Amino acid sequence: MQQRDPVLVASLPGGPLYRLLSKVGDMERAFIEWRTLMRSRCPTVFEDARKKWVELYEQQRCAYKGYAFKEHAYQYRSDTIPLAAYFLPETMGTAPRPTSPKWLERLSRESLDPKAPIPLAKRHSYWTRFEIFGSGPAPSVNSESHRIIDLKWLAQARADYIRIPVERPGAFRLIRQHIIRLTLYPSNVDDPVFDRLSTPDNVTPSVRTLRDRAAILAAPDGQDVLILARTILRDFNMADGRWIDGPLYRAAILPILVLHANNRIKATGSVREAAYELTAEPDAFIPEQETLWRMDTAALGLQNLGKRPLAELLNLNKILCGCLWLVAVSGEPEDVQLLSTLAKKFQKNEKLFEFNRIIRALGLTADRDAINEQIALRQKTRHSLMLGQINAALADSARKSGTSITELEERSAYTHDLDSHHERTVPLPNGLTATLSLKTNASGTITLFSADGTELRPVPPAIRAELKTIRAYEKLREEARDLTKEMQAHRLRLERSWLTQERWTAERFRTNYLAHPVLSWLAHRQIWTLTAPDGTQRTVLFPNGTPIAPDGTPTTPLRDDETLTLWHPLDVDMAFVNQWRDTLEAIALVQPIRQAWRETYVLTDAERATSPASLRYARQVLRQAQSVELGRQRGWRVRTLSMHMPSSEGEPTSLTIPAAGLHAEIWTAGVDGQAAFHHGTFTHILTDRVQFRTVTDKGSWRQDGGKKLTIGKDTVALEDVPPLIFSEVMRDLDLFVSVASIGLEVTYLDGAEGRSIGEWRRLSDLAMWKQDETTSLNGRARIRYETLERILPRLTIADRLELTDTHAHVRGVLHSYRIHIGTGNIFLDPDRRYICIVPDSRKKKFSIALPFDDDQTLSVILSKIFLLAADDKINDPVILRQFPASPPENVS
Repeated sequence: MQQRDPVLVASLPGGPLYRLLSKVGDMERAFIEWRTLMRSRCPTVFEDARKKWVELYEQQRCAYKGYAFKEHAYQYRSDTIPLAAYFLPETMGTAPRPTSPKWLERLSRESLDPKAPIPLAKRHSYWTRFEIFGSGPAPSVNSESHRIIDLKWLAQARADYIRIPVERPGAFRLIRQHIIRLTLYPSNVDDPVFDRLSTPDNVTPSVRTLRDRAAILAAPDGQDVLILARTILRDFNMADGRWIDGPLYRAAILPILVLHANNRIKATGSVREAAYELTAEPDAFIPEQETLWRMDTAALGLQNLGKRPLAELLNLNKILCGCLWLVAVSGEPEDVQLLSTLAKKFQKNEKLFEFNRIIRALGLTADRDAINEQIALRQKTRHSLMLGQINAALADSARKSGTSITELEERSAYTHDLDSHHERTVPLPNGLTATLSLKTNASGTITLFSADGTELRPVPPAIRAELKTIRAYEKLREEARDLTKEMQAHRLRLERSWLTQERWTAERFRTNYLAHPVLSWLAHRQIWTLTAPDGTQRTVLFPNGTPIAPDGTPTTPLRDDETLTLWHPLDVDMAFVNQWRDTLEAIALVQPIRQAWRETYVLTDAERATSPASLRYARQVLRQAQSVELGRQRGWRVRTLSMHMPSSEGEPTSLTIPAAGLHAEIWTAGVDGQAAFHHGTFTHILTDRVQFRTVTDKGSWRQDGGKKLTIGKDTVALEDVPPLIFSEVMRDLDLFVSVASIGLEVTYLDGAEGRSIGEWRRLSDLAMWKQDETTSLNGRARIRYETLERILPRLTIADRLELTDTHAHVRGVLHSYRIHIGTGNIFLDPDRRYICIVPDSRKKKFSIALPFDDDQTLSVILSKIFLLAADDKINDPVILRQFPASPPENVS
């Protein structure tokens, strides 16, 4: 039985540890009673004694110690004052006082330095602390910061000793062995398995280390060691990355304390003398706050028990690495799941040390689930060092698989068991069925059907009450959310192929895209450039897996010797682009990655004049939180600008393009002014120049994840930047500015051109910056204009609409309006009064088919057009209050 455990028996009443702590409790109570009596006579008795000692001896103490004497020495740390100061006649006076505990007087004498010319403690100790003899409310000796263990602690330790080995067996076994190694506990209880688990503490394991892990797994007891490693990692995860906490420490240290109690009682000859030792120096073996932050004898408080040679001790970080590399070499599904769980937790908590080692172990498995987990973590991670390790882990997996990182990601894409129509039907209880499919915007969706095929939207309350049904339904919804996140990664990877200069062979394209039920959804909606060995090119679309030409007619199938790239409209004749636009509209196909409707950006004369810097997007005021999120979604490295860290403004927002040997960057600075900060970060930022730097690669970034890239100091002339690279970088920046801008543009201060943005950015208030609605449309706004050119003539209210260079004019029943195509802002004609109308997401959307779905401003403009054309039906009081009191005549 567990009660017969020698440790538990020794800690029960009558046992040596119990008797020792009982005596310590008696001594502690005697001290508390004496201190209370002293303070009842004079509340400041100890404070007065301390000041008197300082007055008499502080100057001599400084001379003896070699310190410089200063006035107001009473403000020094109180642990410089010896315990004897509270018993000396010269500090306490000669008046009668309550009798103090004998052991306390003895301690005050024995703690004095016999060599010192004045009453001075040998060393700082627990009993000279201000907390014990300070003024004000008297804290207990059992304070949280420095406590003597008592019977209450012992009862809790006994309960932990029974519970922890069952709940956290791996951690208990490890920490107990660690404590045993730190003490002079009998060596016959050593557990040699931990010596086998221990490996060098490196982020990346060596070939020799991995070979040793494989040898352990091949040994007869290899599975037992693997189970122990898994158990330790699970316990490590359960404790949120802490090796030890209070319950685990108490459970592991209890056997040592029982041994120590026996030894000290025998050595001193009595329980009283052993209790005096413990009370006199509680720090000698009782840790602060009952936790173990640093695994050494000082934290454990076991100095008096001795210490083994360093070579025999356990290093917990080495044990962690050994467990990680062992489960990585095993690579079984449960090991991959365990590593994925650990990686997600430590990524969320931003524990860099642990995460870097866990993610590299995950990469070593080269498992499909592991690769997808790394891709998902890469999307969510904001820490640059963590991102570097994720890329390195993907490189490990790619190297083990013998492919590039991009191809590895394509091969590892989940199918979700979708069919050729990108759907999957799942039967549910009670005759219901649910369909998992991909929507137009590349997001996963679940549609619920009744037994007779009727779509159920929303889910009826009766079905929500069916526990079994709703659990199956929620599980599908979770899978749909996962599919949406995966599609975001697939979409960005494919779109970035213009920057990575990715090319697909016909075989790879057929296998990884056309034959894949998820990736084929993307492939069918994009336009591809097919290049023959002789350099001949043609552009095709695979709407149903069969290629069609720009005019929508069938064309020659994909040949085995052709290579594919994603088609880009830059430098293409506008008539050819319009042909593709007509075809896409005819077959009602919305592209997840814009091509026919893609914005293109070319170098301007103004940029040639300011090269190597472009000021195209300079002087814009952006919402920092929104711009940071957009930048990270697009793969840019963004640093949040903070008022607490001026250095944060010394690093630009940047994007490395190793395929072109370039590094793009845009400089920004925080905005001062009213309400400019939120939790120390700037709410708004100003943009400055855009420039490119050189990048050199001493490795192969497609295989090693770019870990050997070096960014140069020299800037590149804008004329030397490849046009396609320039266009795509500027498109990203246009997205940041158009979405995150507050519609204000700052004019440089006189003579500020060419200076740092920090020299002119600190203006008093955003209100002094004026917005300009007259500038010509570029980039996204220009494509928005071309889209409206096609859509507006088809509307039933076309006779009330007019499109000019920068505005859509709407003739309502009551008033006339103009809507800026770049910003979506509304102005009331003829006095150009600004009208604020916030879109209501709860209202039903208009049913106009748009050729793309990633321009929220275009959707808002169209909804405002319909609203304002029938302004006599507006009943929102917020909008009506902005109209003039009497409408002008003959508007309609």
